[in-house]
Amino acid sequence: DTTWPSSLWVKRAFVAVVAVALSPDGKVLAATAHGMTKRAWHRISTTIDVGAIRLWDTETGAPIGEDLRGHTEVVNALVFSPNGKILVSASSDGTILRWDANTRAQIGEPMESRNGAVFTAAISPDGERVASGAEGGTVQIWNGETGAPIGDPLRGHKNAVNTVAFSPDGKFLASGSRDKTIRFWDAKTGTPIGEPLEAHEDSVTSVAFSPNSKFVASGSSDKTIRLWNAETRTPTSEPLSGHGGPVNSIAFAPHGKFIASGSGDTTIRLWDAETGAFIGEAPDGHGGPVHCVAFSLRNKLLASGSSDFTVRLWDAEIGALIGAPSESRAASTNAAPLSIQSNSLPSAPDDKAIQPQASTNSAPAGGLPDGHDNSITTVTFSPTGELLASGSRDKTILLWDTKTGTPIGEPLKGHDESISSVAFSPNAKLLASGSEDRTVRVWDAKTGASIRGPLDGHDGPVNTVAFSPNGKSLASGSGDKAIRVWDTETGTPIGEPMDGHDGPVLTIAFSQDGRFIASGSAEGTVRLWDAETYVLLGKLIEDRTRTVQSIVFLSNGQLIVHYRDGFTKLLDPPTLPITDSGVTMSHYTIKSLFPSPQSIPLGSQGQWVTFRSKRLFWLPSKYWNSNEDLTLIHISHGTLVFATGSHLVMYDVSHALEL
Repeated sequence: DTTWPSSLWVKRAFVAVVAVALSPDGKVLAATAHGMTKRAWHRISTTIDVGAIRLWDTETGAPIGEDLRGHTEVVNALVFSPNGKILVSASSDGTILRWDANTRAQIGEPMESRNGAVFTAAISPDGERVASGAEGGTVQIWNGETGAPIGDPLRGHKNAVNTVAFSPDGKFLASGSRDKTIRFWDAKTGTPIGEPLEAHEDSVTSVAFSPNSKFVASGSSDKTIRLWNAETRTPTSEPLSGHGGPVNSIAFAPHGKFIASGSGDTTIRLWDAETGAFIGEAPDGHGGPVHCVAFSLRNKLLASGSSDFTVRLWDAEIGALIGAPSESRAASTNAAPLSIQSNSLPSAPDDKAIQPQASTNSAPAGGLPDGHDNSITTVTFSPTGELLASGSRDKTILLWDTKTGTPIGEPLKGHDESISSVAFSPNAKLLASGSEDRTVRVWDAKTGASIRGPLDGHDGPVNTVAFSPNGKSLASGSGDKAIRVWDTETGTPIGEPMDGHDGPVLTIAFSQDGRFIASGSAEGTVRLWDAETYVLLGKLIEDRTRTVQSIVFLSNGQLIVHYRDGFTKLLDPPTLPITDSGVTMSHYTIKSLFPSPQSIPLGSQGQWVTFRSKRLFWLPSKYWNSNEDLTLIHISHGTLVFATGSHLVMYDVSHALEL
């Protein structure tokens, strides 16, 4: 009679837990979370920096020593070596670090990815190799002892690699990607094995081998789990369905009989690894999306981490019956909460979406009706603020009336993959879109008709698009590290591709006088180009510890550079020539927005923001910790819009900011 694991203890993190790992003997639990930097507006007694890792004693629930610090951005993956002596961490800062699990000291120099943020890592069974998957769609194998790369990056995926796993017998390496495929590689040589597996309908988020290496399980944002024969790479059963949200993480139990899955629907489920039959669901589960699950190897413990700010540890031995409340055997003796905290102000009450400073309120302009069938990946306002465009992983674009909150017309269809970026022309008559299908399209913003495209030329996903101030040209940046410029009227390319970045181009912007194009990349650089000749003028910033998320030129020529970790720089207007020393002055601040009449992306970090106003208001964490996917936040003309999962909500903040 199979039963659900009973709960051992719960640790509250106050920030979304994104990665957990259990040591092979089950004695140590490692976890990391979306933290905030120390530069905050409110002091609290216990903090954790972005990129920090905390260790706990699983028997007592007590933290072990000081936090492990070395990463500068969010840690996306944690894994212990098979002998439990080494902990490996992978981060959005583009590095992989090795730690001595006993002394908690960093081992050697960072392993640096040249393909953007590192989303996943795995250690070979013999501990001699480390594999990592990066934002640029590559897999890299490293020497586990020296940290040196072994050979060139393994290429084949067309989008970011979310997950990698070695087979326990050491023969295979499997990788899963946002391109919806799973690829197999020879773990020794890096040679691709067979064709990619293409059964999933959305991003592959997690892959795991069975303990006997005969089977592979894959989880996906399409809400399903699939089981494969590792030798023949053929499915062994129908898709395992039941989750109501993306499957974020899967893990085989050490005995190989069960598979655990954690989902965006807040649940943890157990499945029969042989038949795929549903066994049961955690009765007292998480209150938010489950991002990670992990078993220990030599005993029966299961750890899980969630956006509800908790790490939970489960006893995987026979416990309460499936569906019955689990007993927390250690919770009563470990009642002291708070194992990880962020330097954030307390969230607003549940009935208040925005807590403005100095009284006043900000009324919702309305929750927008459901329109997309999958996660929203990008939003932007028209220059006048009357229209809002949203792009989604459902491959469509929707236009919205910001006054009424209603969609305008039918979805714009034409792209074959997820929408990465949308931008209005200066006169608001045209809308451009970039997609993971490597193309750019131009639409009539009034009728929704496709009038240009597909514009082909990029060899990677199109991550960003931007119109020139006169609307005559359109620039696009891609995962192929290049920028292309197109004639808006004809759709033909202008000049040669602009090459200069060492990583995927994630954001581009024209200066308002039309003289410059600025581009930001996953490798942490911001480069400046002549907007007429398309010649590289120089490098404004080089900070390879961070990933550039968005760039905005202000009307006075200043440049806002916003990083994925929430850090923001305000640069003085560029002066020529650009020297190796970069810009003459940069202003460091934790504010996410500076006075400007433009539509500016605020990213996903909850911070104090302002908009052409002396007032500030706080965006509580409950509105920027997404329940399904990255929350997008934009502001324009006194309207604030949130995109969480497949839903949009707008708020009128003009009164709160005295606009």
